[in-house]
Amino acid sequence: MVELIIVFLLLICIVEGPGVIKRREWKEILVVSSFSLLAVLYGLDYVLRLYLLPDPKSFIYMLLPLAEQIMDFFNLSH
Repeated sequence: MVELIIVFLLLICIVEGPGVIKRREWKEILVVSSFSLLAVLYGLDYVLRLYLLPDPKSFIYMLLPLAEQIMDFFNLSH
């Protein structure tokens, strides 16, 4: 499974990397690299059963009151 994660990461880099570097879109490179690194870290943490990274669900529950306040302020509905 670890090999599969690495293969998909390399595939994304090979397919998308040269075009983005040629266009010099450094912000896009930074964002995609950050999300890819985070996904690989969570994938390896899950596959190897290390449980070193925090559960993303707890982060979402922590931000839920803030999201509800913003929705109430702008008068948005679910």
